[in-house]
Amino acid sequence: MITKNAFNTTLNTFVFLSKKLKKEVIKDSEMFWTHMAMALTRIERGESEESPAIAIINEVYETPYKNAIEEVIDFIHSLAGLELPEGERVYFYLHLHKVIESNE
Repeated sequence: MITKNAFNTTLNTFVFLSKKLKKEVIKDSEMFWTHMAMALTRIERGESEESPAIAIINEVYETPYKNAIEEVIDFIHSLAGLELPEGERVYFYLHLHKVIESNE
C-alpha cells in the first residue's frame, strides 16, 4: 500500500507533466507512475532499492532529455519533501526518458 504523500505527489506530478507535455493522455507512462508511487513509499519507510550497474547509470545520464527530467525530479522533490537516492534517480531517468520520447 502506498502512502498518502506518495499518492498526492504522484497525482500532482501527473498534472505537472501533462501540462509540460501538453497532453491529457501521457503514452507509455504507466510504469513510471507505478514506480514513482512505490519508490516514494519505500523512501518514506526508510527502505531502499539496489542501484543499477555503473555502466547503466552513466548511460542513463547521457539522455537528451536531461533538463526536462531534472525539472520533473525537482518538482517531485519539492512536493514530496524527500531526497531521491541515486538508484531511484536512475530509475526515474529511465522511465521519464521513455515517457518524454513517446510524447514529443
